[in-house]
Amino acid sequence: MKNAEEVVKKMIEEKRNVTTSQIRKILSGANLIANKIKIFQIATDFKEDTMPEELVNEINYLRVRIIYQAGREWKVKKLVDNAQLDQRLKNVGNDIKEYLEFNRFIEEIVAYHKYYDGGK
Repeated sequence: MKNAEEVVKKMIEEKRNVTTSQIRKILSGANLIANKIKIFQIATDFKEDTMPEELVNEINYLRVRIIYQAGREWKVKKLVDNAQLDQRLKNVGNDIKEYLEFNRFIEEIVAYHKYYDGGK
């Protein structure tokens, strides 16, 4: 899979770049779940590597929200496809580490987008 920098460069190169606010909508949803995971980790004294079904369901709902945004705007669809966001979320399953890596990947996309495109 491509890294975040490659994804952003390709989007800009193809003139199919999304706005920062469109990416931040995805990041916002991802961050909400990441915060809940961190609370879960603290509550379980960091002994659990897997998350409860409730959090897995929230991740599945995030997938639906991302797909909906992609269906509304073709530039978002290009980002979702180029970054393989749906597949990355499917790969998470109930693995906490995998989800936190996904969340970090979205943060990296925002950062590289701001760097290369000036956050337009």
